Amino acid sequence: MGSVFFTVPGALDDYWYMREVADGGLCADGSFSFIKGWFECARIHWLSDNGRFCNVIGIGFLHLPLWVSHLVSTLAVAATLGLMCMLGRARRHATVSLTFLTAIYILAVPWPDYLFTRVFSYNYVWGGALMLAVIALFLRQRATGWRWALGAGIVFGGWHEGFSFPILCGAVACMAIHPGMLRRDRVWLCIGLPLGGLWLFMAPARTSPTGFGTMVHYSRPFLPLLGDHWLTIIFFVSEGISLAVRRSRRAALAPLVIFAVAVSGVSLAIHLLSYTPRTCTPGVIMEGVGLTYLFNSLCPKPFSRLRSAVSWLCALTWIFITAHLTAAFITGLKFNREERHIIAGYEKSMDTDGVVFADVLGYYKAPWLTLGKPVQNLYTYFAHSSLVGKYYHGPLMKVIPTALRGYREGMGRRLEGDAGFSVCSGWLVAPIDSVPSSPLYSAEFVYGDHVRHDRFPAYSFTGADSTRYLFVLTDTDGLTAVNSIP
Repeated sequence: MGSVFFTVPGALDDYWYMREVADGGLCADGSFSFIKGWFECARIHWLSDNGRFCNVIGIGFLHLPLWVSHLVSTLAVAATLGLMCMLGRARRHATVSLTFLTAIYILAVPWPDYLFTRVFSYNYVWGGALMLAVIALFLRQRATGWRWALGAGIVFGGWHEGFSFPILCGAVACMAIHPGMLRRDRVWLCIGLPLGGLWLFMAPARTSPTGFGTMVHYSRPFLPLLGDHWLTIIFFVSEGISLAVRRSRRAALAPLVIFAVAVSGVSLAIHLLSYTPRTCTPGVIMEGVGLTYLFNSLCPKPFSRLRSAVSWLCALTWIFITAHLTAAFITGLKFNREERHIIAGYEKSMDTDGVVFADVLGYYKAPWLTLGKPVQNLYTYFAHSSLVGKYYHGPLMKVIPTALRGYREGMGRRLEGDAGFSVCSGWLVAPIDSVPSSPLYSAEFVYGDHVRHDRFPAYSFTGADSTRYLFVLTDTDGLTAVNSIP
């Protein structure tokens, strides 16, 4: 898993934060102060994006060699798996529990949603390990000093609201259901969590169009999102059955399971409000831990009759995980190589039009066994290209397929419709009169009897005949016509 991290170059928000530091650290005499840039970057994001401690701390890691952040992420993965096993009592059915928890973390967490990049890993990979550490601190039998508990609560409370708020709910629920758990250090931990969260709540970014204000969109369709929560459904059903059966009720009301229910439920609510898959991360982790705890509590003895079948199932799971991560690592190496080529090409063209002719791997070309790892959709959305351009203070980076380098009008298969598009070597292209102001192109796309009104990334470039063309990144299989939208 760590090797996959090491294949990922700087991407997406990494460039956003690095640009703020580079610009903010410039002094009047022309010198550069990293400390000044650090504080300026944190200030800008606190005002317009978010004030999470993970990002404030991560600003420093962004200006260290790539391998430093990736090494910490690798250690965070190891700590997460270790703490999941400890909290889930994996010792009772060690092989089954370890196999299940590893599969959940590697296959069920929404890793393709940029979690391998540095800024996102600070939020979700490091945050997952810290979440489990805070839960273990809360549940430990031996009391912790109240100052340590308060400090841990403040730090984690401001780390990421998607982790700290569910933890606060879980801690309060535990002490409400089990009053005997009331203890000085636990109370101070629960005080520290909202104190840290107060920093996030007070940030002006809370109502910013690019900050927390984008979290709540009640007009979004909730039902399709429930498909991402199959593990949530399994866990809630298992918890309901355990509560209904008398002999399993004690395990179902265990503090660890209460924590898992709270984190899972709050994460589900956050996902429904934010429409962002990575917000499921804390819920997925705790659902795996909760299911493992219930299993090990209700089935204390090994399966003597099913031992052979279970062993084979575990072996097949590990074979699949190994093949999956090997494919992801190889794909990551290819992605890294092509990204270095694209950035080098952009540095040469940034003084002109920012066009780079390069073939991008993309999720539609990558082997299915990678399951989207590590990051395969940078160029199916304009954010990465835009952030790279802003970091270099150049034009929008426009990555055009190499097959269109020598494009001339009339080449390819002409499509019907009034937009003047043709398909050349599988790519959608059309002549234009002027450079578009937006990196997105909206139109009516006709696929036989099916019509889609959609918008896709679109970049202008100069063809071999010195004519300006528009390249639109979309699926052309079965495409018969493109009509412009008034």
